[in-house]
Amino acid sequence: MTILKKIGLLTAVLLLLAPAGRAAAQPDTSTPQPASPKAAVLPFAVFGPDPSGRLGQGLQDLMIRRLEEEGVQVLSREQLQHAVGTSGAVASDAQARTLGRRAAVQFVIYGALSQVGEQISADAKLVDVSGDKPTRPLYSEQRGTENLAAAGQELVQQALVHLLSKAVIADVKVRGNDRIEVDAILVAIESKKGDVLRPKTVQEDIKKIYQMGYFEAVNADVSDGPNGKILTFEVREQPSVIEVKITGNKKIKEKDILAAITTKAFTVLQKNVVNDDVQRILRLYHEKAYFNAVVDSAITFPKDPRQATVAFTIQENKRIYIKDIRFSGNQKMSSWRLRMVMETKERGVLSWFTDRGVLKDDVMNTDIEKITAFYHDRGYMSAKVSSPAIDRQDDGFIIDIVIDEGQRFKVESIGISGELLENNDEILKKLALKPNHYFSREDLRKDIDTITTAYMDQGFAQTQIDPRITQNQENATTAIVFEASQGPKMRIEGISITGNTKTMDKVIRRQMKLVEGDQFSSTKLQRSNLNLRKLDYFEEVEIVPEPGSDPESMKLRIKVKEKPTGAISIGGGYSSDDGVFAVGEIIQRNLFGRGQYLGFKAYLGGKNTQYRVSFVEPYFLDTQYFAGIDVYN
Repeated sequence: MTILKKIGLLTAVLLLLAPAGRAAAQPDTSTPQPASPKAAVLPFAVFGPDPSGRLGQGLQDLMIRRLEEEGVQVLSREQLQHAVGTSGAVASDAQARTLGRRAAVQFVIYGALSQVGEQISADAKLVDVSGDKPTRPLYSEQRGTENLAAAGQELVQQALVHLLSKAVIADVKVRGNDRIEVDAILVAIESKKGDVLRPKTVQEDIKKIYQMGYFEAVNADVSDGPNGKILTFEVREQPSVIEVKITGNKKIKEKDILAAITTKAFTVLQKNVVNDDVQRILRLYHEKAYFNAVVDSAITFPKDPRQATVAFTIQENKRIYIKDIRFSGNQKMSSWRLRMVMETKERGVLSWFTDRGVLKDDVMNTDIEKITAFYHDRGYMSAKVSSPAIDRQDDGFIIDIVIDEGQRFKVESIGISGELLENNDEILKKLALKPNHYFSREDLRKDIDTITTAYMDQGFAQTQIDPRITQNQENATTAIVFEASQGPKMRIEGISITGNTKTMDKVIRRQMKLVEGDQFSSTKLQRSNLNLRKLDYFEEVEIVPEPGSDPESMKLRIKVKEKPTGAISIGGGYSSDDGVFAVGEIIQRNLFGRGQYLGFKAYLGGKNTQYRVSFVEPYFLDTQYFAGIDVYN
């Protein structure tokens, strides 16, 4: 057994043996509860690489715990040992009944746990000690010892169907629904046919059905059936919406408002959705600077109590624009320069025709990030920009932004450490950050990409570059060291193509700068992706690296989605020289998926007739040379 398997085995056993908290069960006083059956779970025989039997003991303890939680009276291992005086596995139903009578229980569960490779299987039996009922087989199969708990839970679920047969759900029904499909309701709930009936689960199911928003009343009824309990959910649907009215809108068209809201005619009325639609309409007006707009909703039933009319009444009022954007704490950068960075602007002369001066929260938050990045890219590594304080006044918004610029840092030194390449000095020369230049976060990101690409172009596809930045507060300098971890040098083991329903594989492969057996290169991979996009044969192109058969190999999967590559155009007119004429053109840029071009143009007039047929083979005889022919008059 490998170390990993031993660790997984030990972890599974510890989890199974861990004590579980128990909550005191509250009796349901609404219905008399039958006496719960009494059972014993005997030790499991274990067949596999673990000779200690710890897995079997763990499975036994888990099942005892789970059965008790479901209301079955189960002997603990200590009680069982005291009653029958043995802790060994049982091999037959007769032996199980004998031990069950000695333990004074009604049912006995016994069986074996087998492990073959990664597969574990639990094969057990539920034996009626009296012999009046047939023995029931219990079985579960899982992959990996870490899933032993799932196997135990599955055995318990199967056993409960027979131990608590009167509390098993024989069928789940829905009554009272009209427009909402039964399947849509059943998908939303947890209670299923064959499950043990649990009042708590039924209560949760009632909440879930109600939360669907289509019902104004939901109840559950439990009745006896020949094979168990019949669980019926009785629902009363919300009224229907027969009309949605919009009044008071002048600046925003009714069709735009109806498109923005969720409440539609001939759908189920959902009052919470109507309330949400009020907020959607307000957001629509806020985007146009109508921050004083008021939206009210009303639900009426003019003709039928089951048919509703939803009306939204709007008071648009005056627009409110941004009057002033003010900064404080900016000693080195002017307020004018900072405003230029922002997309949010103060009101101007063109605000009536554009969105200039309109306050948008998402844009404002992005602007704060832009200002922060602006400072960081100019050496102010510790600069902080506060969230905007917005003061709404009668004549507009005033926005205050507080800035802590901090010191401006220069780069003192730059280096690469860790696993170095032979051309390390050449890489350093290509970096955007330079000693004695001001620090820039954007240049730092570019340099990480530059170093990563340099390593990947030499085959190290799993390169990790970790920048270590050390600040010197006294002289406002920073030292930067890029810690490089190469990983194995990778080669291309295979290239596969999917999604090309028309284009031949060779048309795609000849655009690849990497082939099987090549050393991986990030630059060649990017170039290959660009070449495929430039073909303009595909809507989508993606080259996905995948693990190879060993740590030093990788595979490339090319995923494409074809798009139309042909076109037809027809036109006509009249000229004094040629009278009535017609023109047409048919082209196919990817003929038969071979990457060939075929075009036909024609001009038909009263006096003149012209045509041209063009054919181009971009890779003549699969070489880098192209050939073409034109036939025309």
